[in-house]
Amino acid sequence: MDKKRLKAEFFLVIVTIIWGGTFAVIKTGLTDSTPLMLLTIRFGASFLLFTLFYFKKFKYLGKSTIINGVILGVLMFLGYAAQTVGLAYTTASRAGFITFTFALFVPFLQVYFLKKKPLLGNIVGLVIVFCGLWIISKPDGGPLNRGDIIMLVAAVAYAFFIIFMDIINKKENPEMMTAIQFLVTAVLSLAASFLFEEPFINLTGEFIFSIVYLVILGSVFCLYMMNLYQKDTTPMRAVLIYSLEPVFGVIFAIILLREAFSSKEIIGSALILCGVLISELWEFLRLGKRR
Repeated sequence: MDKKRLKAEFFLVIVTIIWGGTFAVIKTGLTDSTPLMLLTIRFGASFLLFTLFYFKKFKYLGKSTIINGVILGVLMFLGYAAQTVGLAYTTASRAGFITFTFALFVPFLQVYFLKKKPLLGNIVGLVIVFCGLWIISKPDGGPLNRGDIIMLVAAVAYAFFIIFMDIINKKENPEMMTAIQFLVTAVLSLAASFLFEEPFINLTGEFIFSIVYLVILGSVFCLYMMNLYQKDTTPMRAVLIYSLEPVFGVIFAIILLREAFSSKEIIGSALILCGVLISELWEFLRLGKRR
């Protein structure tokens, strides 16, 4: 198997583990801040911290890099902001499931923009993953509401973000891409905060802990790893790896929030893991049969 791809997917799994912990952390942070202001502080601080380490790279900053970074930054902001605002109008379970429907758009965008057809194993794995997510979230019935529509906007934004990240990061500096995305998301979040909410911040110990986790691990490390390594695998495989997020989210909720682990979550998590493994091992098993 491709060692370069395996290394990339290993780090994307680490990213997904850290993301799993952000649910509990964001839940804590939102008690002391409005959602869009939390995004502003998170990504503004991430930009400052990241440029502290990589400011020498800015001498390579050109027009093409700025344009591509802004494109990714706008898509990232649309995904985060739509998801945050949508949560105010729909349930968390429906929000989580609808957001992950970005996985439905990725295969078609991958074929159109990258001319890459997903393997049968990728499709089979995705179907199994969706079954697992459905069992874990078990979205409430009823027609689509305003929050669900906003969540669909987030899903489409995330799908384009993953595809364009694959295209752009093969020709651009990953440090510059990461820094520009942080800055664009912070600026747009600040503007949206004053337009759509009455921003407030309480600098409690819990809020500071949330920001430290979200900045250092959830943003600086995770987004940099995505910019650095996602280009070494396919968008479809990356999507399936990211589907592990709710599995790790459940684990962190048990550890940090002392939530109970139901049989529904055990079954759903097992299905998600099976779907990811099928996708990962399909090519290997197919090659084994040919020998």
